[in-house]
Amino acid sequence: MEQFLTVKDAAAFVGKSESTIKRLIHDVVQTVGHPDRESIQPSVDELAAKRAAGELYAWRIEREFLLQ
Repeated sequence: MEQFLTVKDAAAFVGKSESTIKRLIHDVVQTVGHPDRESIQPSVDELAAKRAAGELYAWRIEREFLLQ
């Protein structure tokens, strides 16, 4: 079983909308030093590298974080 889920899979897993999952992700990643940041992929460094290179990326969220 995947430890990290796509936004679509996370929404289905918890029975919420994709917009709700995206809001949760953005709340975590926009707060510097947020204690749950490790539960979101890409990591801070990976995200910076992808943005600098102009690469696309997909948010992924840890299954256990969704169960909190």
